[in-house]
Amino acid sequence: MRCCNMRSNNKIEPPVYLAYLLRLWQTEQGDQPVYRASLEEAGIGIRYGFGSLDELVEFLKARLSEKQPPYP
Repeated sequence: MRCCNMRSNNKIEPPVYLAYLLRLWQTEQGDQPVYRASLEEAGIGIRYGFGSLDELVEFLKARLSEKQPPYP
């Protein structure tokens, strides 16, 4: 397992990561079960709520595609 990212100029940089506390629960919409979710940014306490698992996945995809994730 590698601990660092290599750049083309051979500088070693620490890995970029995101840390969240994930909460999942099931509710009902009409007579259908629906999953809800929340993410809380570790160390910061900002909480994001999601009405579906699809919304959660789209949020994570967007965060991972940002040019500069929040944690260096």
